[in-house]
Amino acid sequence: MLFMPEAVLAADPPTVTVGVVIDGPWKRNNEIFELLRSEVHTLTDDEFAVRFPADKSLTADWTRDGVSAAVERLLNDPGVDIIIALGAIASDDLVHRGPLPKPVIAPYILDIELQNVPRQDGSSGVTNLSYVTFSTRLPTSMTTFHEVVGFHKLTLMTNTYVITAIPQLKDRIRQIAGSIGIDVSIVLVDGAVQEALAGIPRGTEAVFVAPQFQLAPEEVDELIAGLIERRLPSFSGFGRSEVERGMMVGLTQTDFDFPRMARRIALNLQRILLGEKPEDIPVAFEEVTQLTINMETARKVGTWPSWDIMQKAELIGENYFESKGELTLEEAISDAVEKNLSLMAGYKSVTAGAVDIRRAWATLFPQVTLAGQWRKIDEDRAKASLGTAPERTANSSATLTQILFNEEALANVGIQKRLQISREEEFRQLKLDIIQATAITYFNVLRAKILERIQFDNLKLSKANLELAEKRESVGQSGSADVYRWESQIATNRRDLLQAQADRHNAEIVLNGLLHRPLEDNYQLRETSLDEPMLWIDRDRVIQYTDNPWSFRIFRDFIVTDSLENTPGLRQLEALIKAKDRQLRSAKRDFWLPDITFQANVTDNFYEDGAGQPAAPVKNDRDVSAVVQASYPLFEGGDRVAEVKQLKEELAQLTLQRDALMESIEQDIRTSLRDVGASHGSIRHARKSAAAAGQNLELITDAYARGSVSIIELLDAQNASLVADQVSANAVYDFMIDFMVMQRNMGYYMFMLNEEERREWLERLAAFFSDRGITVE
Repeated sequence: MLFMPEAVLAADPPTVTVGVVIDGPWKRNNEIFELLRSEVHTLTDDEFAVRFPADKSLTADWTRDGVSAAVERLLNDPGVDIIIALGAIASDDLVHRGPLPKPVIAPYILDIELQNVPRQDGSSGVTNLSYVTFSTRLPTSMTTFHEVVGFHKLTLMTNTYVITAIPQLKDRIRQIAGSIGIDVSIVLVDGAVQEALAGIPRGTEAVFVAPQFQLAPEEVDELIAGLIERRLPSFSGFGRSEVERGMMVGLTQTDFDFPRMARRIALNLQRILLGEKPEDIPVAFEEVTQLTINMETARKVGTWPSWDIMQKAELIGENYFESKGELTLEEAISDAVEKNLSLMAGYKSVTAGAVDIRRAWATLFPQVTLAGQWRKIDEDRAKASLGTAPERTANSSATLTQILFNEEALANVGIQKRLQISREEEFRQLKLDIIQATAITYFNVLRAKILERIQFDNLKLSKANLELAEKRESVGQSGSADVYRWESQIATNRRDLLQAQADRHNAEIVLNGLLHRPLEDNYQLRETSLDEPMLWIDRDRVIQYTDNPWSFRIFRDFIVTDSLENTPGLRQLEALIKAKDRQLRSAKRDFWLPDITFQANVTDNFYEDGAGQPAAPVKNDRDVSAVVQASYPLFEGGDRVAEVKQLKEELAQLTLQRDALMESIEQDIRTSLRDVGASHGSIRHARKSAAAAGQNLELITDAYARGSVSIIELLDAQNASLVADQVSANAVYDFMIDFMVMQRNMGYYMFMLNEEERREWLERLAAFFSDRGITVE
């Protein structure tokens, strides 16, 4: 054997030279090579000096002959101690050479049976040969893709060079497809993406894209775009990054499991260096899978996974219905103020009320009436009138009426002005309520998204723990009870995830309703941080006024004093009180003030005919009159006295309501300030609790894997971590909601103040503290 355990004890670590064979050129070769080298050095640097000379790292030309020549060169190179094959072609070449002259690691065996790879008791059994197999990857991937999409005719696009080097892969692909009841066509891809796309057979319902190591990233993007354009669901055999770039479905958490494979290669290398025979090292590579679906791509190709599939999968681009764009808090509030139907209706009440003022003024202006009359009486009556009432007459008249003095009419003008102020303040109050509702709902949508993500992560954790329980059962560390318990837990987690998703959708519907948008529209809500400038008036400066209990109390006094003048509810009542007071004064004046009216009338009798006409024609048929009338009601049965008494009681009622409202407003302001202080302080503690619960869960999970703790302890730790994460997420939005409620109680929102108003607010704050002998720099 080349390397023995006692070598580790030498004063100077032995030098080991590693040769690497790569199937062919690829833009990510250096990245993968560096990942491998980093893992090897991390594991072995304390014991060995492992070298990767540049001249011992050979990149072939994607052909079987080219790869075989590179392998032969390293096998015959006395300067190479160990060979690592970074590629499926090189791995296949090495496993078919029989006993080898030096240790070899072939980590990319796609299918043991198909490739006729030697195997003995879970290892290679061939001298100096250590390999790693993905024997379940293709069947699992193809079956999963079929479950997601439900196709009958599949096209598999694979690397031309791999299929050429390992031609039996075609038969294996067809065998797997037949086992799940689908027809498969194979399209070979070299570097011509458009040619490959054109080669997709008519009738294809889905496309499985095997790893295309020969394609540059921009060519992969071209391939993805072509598949989407053809509305074909796609599966990436490469990994998550391609799903993020537009492939619809993937199963591996990382790109071709490169990080875990690099670690596995490094571990095998370490075991060989420490004296273990390569042929005795286990070959199975346990893949960590996570179904991933790009919902944006699903929308574009018109294929919708079932609810059950979506619960199992990690969803990328979760707003799978077409997004209407990004929406910020500021934009949401602006839209609500402009488009909310309740607010628009409230504004109509204000504009309609303004007409009442004009109508009140109208009674004090001259009233002009024009009239025309045609009259016919019977002939006998006309003759009997002796010329005073002709049988047929016609006349026209004009009447001018002007109120010279009327206390009720004069008072009504002032009363309507005050009532209009009341309506305006009521509208302002409604506007503040709509803004508060919009902001809170916006935060609730963000909160719901985070809670949904927490539930999804908790489901993933339960799945991982189920796999852990199954491993423990397989080695006899525990019985099937743990497996059943985790299956039950997963069902509960899925139910909780469904509810979390419903909560998010419901919050989005409520937000759309407030903005008068289609209720099912989707928007990308921008996260609002605690440092959002629009939320604060110079946050750092304000904190200086609240950093101790004494200053915080003075600050609360300032907010109460400053806010009472701006509260629309209070100003509305003040306007109603003034209107009622004017009505009372008018009622009292009615006891001694008369109503004075001037009236003038002109009547023109321009037509007389028939019997009863005067014997001599009347020279002047126009009547003119003018009258000034003053009236004063002496007695109305006690109605005026009763009216005054009633108005006094109503005025007293409004005054008490105002005082009660002032007390309530002050109470609301002070309690909401306390709530803001508490919720702001709880954010740090909630985050600390979540971090500690997460660390505890990691320790308990590790202990459970080693059999040191029971499933009950692990469940408790997982639930504690779940609750802590939820509390941490809630803490931030609880504070933001409390902050909005506080501003609503103040009667204005800080983010709606302009720069001048903000400066004046800070000046009033500083002056308030200065009056109490406190100066804040």
